[in-house]
Amino acid sequence: MVFSSFVFLWLFFPIVFLGYYLCPNSLKNTWLLVGSLIFYAWGEPRYIILMIISIFVNYIIGIFIGTTVGSKKTVLLILGLLLNLGLLFFFKYFTFVSGLIIETFVGEAENWVPDISLPIGISFYTLQAISYLVDLYKGKYPAQKNIISLGLYISFFPQLIAGPIVRYVDINYQIQSRKYSKDQLIEGISRFSYGLGKKVILANNLGAVVDRIDTIGLDQMTGGMAWLGSICFTLQLYYDFSGYSDMAIGLGKMFGFDFKENFSFPHLSKSISEFWRRWHISLGSWFREYVYIPLGGNRKGQFRTSINLLVVFAITGIWHGANITFFIWGIFHGVLIVLERLFYRDTDKSKWNNLIGFVYAQLMVNFGLVIFRNDSLIYSLKWLERMLLPWKYAISDYNMVELIRNSDILCIIVGVALAGPLQSLYRKINTAGYVSILLTRLWQFVIVILTILILSGNTYNPFIYFQF
Repeated sequence: MVFSSFVFLWLFFPIVFLGYYLCPNSLKNTWLLVGSLIFYAWGEPRYIILMIISIFVNYIIGIFIGTTVGSKKTVLLILGLLLNLGLLFFFKYFTFVSGLIIETFVGEAENWVPDISLPIGISFYTLQAISYLVDLYKGKYPAQKNIISLGLYISFFPQLIAGPIVRYVDINYQIQSRKYSKDQLIEGISRFSYGLGKKVILANNLGAVVDRIDTIGLDQMTGGMAWLGSICFTLQLYYDFSGYSDMAIGLGKMFGFDFKENFSFPHLSKSISEFWRRWHISLGSWFREYVYIPLGGNRKGQFRTSINLLVVFAITGIWHGANITFFIWGIFHGVLIVLERLFYRDTDKSKWNNLIGFVYAQLMVNFGLVIFRNDSLIYSLKWLERMLLPWKYAISDYNMVELIRNSDILCIIVGVALAGPLQSLYRKINTAGYVSILLTRLWQFVIVILTILILSGNTYNPFIYFQF
């Protein structure tokens, strides 16, 4: 079930929302937990047992960690980590790894490798469960003795499937006691509507352009088409994922929760380091806290820091999927960040330096996403070749008119504007007192109506990060 489906908008959410506010406070968490499990079972009914097992196992291990000291406590933490990572490895990486091993020693893996489907959201809720156990081990809070509360933390439906990744230390108090207000409800509806519009109006249309370009094949792809496809995918991924995060944050507010921001206009960045401070903030924070710092962070010299960064970004790439292209994408970003730390100093704030940094960052992000999107590294490199050597690939049986419509061009223009420039202008105007609340609400109403109309006539509605 996706947030931008009629089933969610007109059936699931209204029932859960109304039931939540009709429930007494003592049953609100139970109601949300039941709703979250139904939400998960709707798309993956056979894997609901896996979710329940994850909740139960982390609850039991957490109780024992909270009441144990010394080396036994460490053994319990290791056990918890192995169980969580073991499940993630089996469902996400076992097929890939076993296929590589069999191909290496046997030569043919097709009839030997099991086809294991990936449970939706397992990469996200596994990281949340691990953070709960690690921070509990560090003594940051007592063990959660209410299995309903822990179950809600692991499975809460707004951010269950694609984040943002929430740490227990940041949300524990809200699970136990939340305040509700009319302003928070209105803010939640506004944020959800904004994210829904980003997803349905922009991401879906931009994604359709990318798919059309991909369909014609490399033999017919000109340099201009390759650039158009890569730019559209860059914008599609941003609006798809940030739109989902907006909807998740908005839904959380409607139920009294405050999730941290997951994006901060990453396409305004002037370096790759800045990009990762703005992009998928919850994932970056998780890897910094639980991988980079335990490895030594930047405390053991420049060489060790560089190795730590490369390890973190290699894992970041692998976290996205069991494919060599994700690993290469992660290493690509890691190498760029290491080089920036060694040779680039972000001290010159001149307009010229900012412009060069901005162009560099956007190009590197764009090039990296060509690798990120495609399953084949060879295919990705050939796509990049057409971008870098467009004069060699200028002839095609297709023309741009067949691949992109006027409405798509409008989506690209709006997508570029909403990636940061328009919001910066809006803040300046609003600070001066020229934008009224009424105008803002009217704009949100237009977005909702337009979104509903598009959903009514369009079946193309994927969420990219559901596959991770």
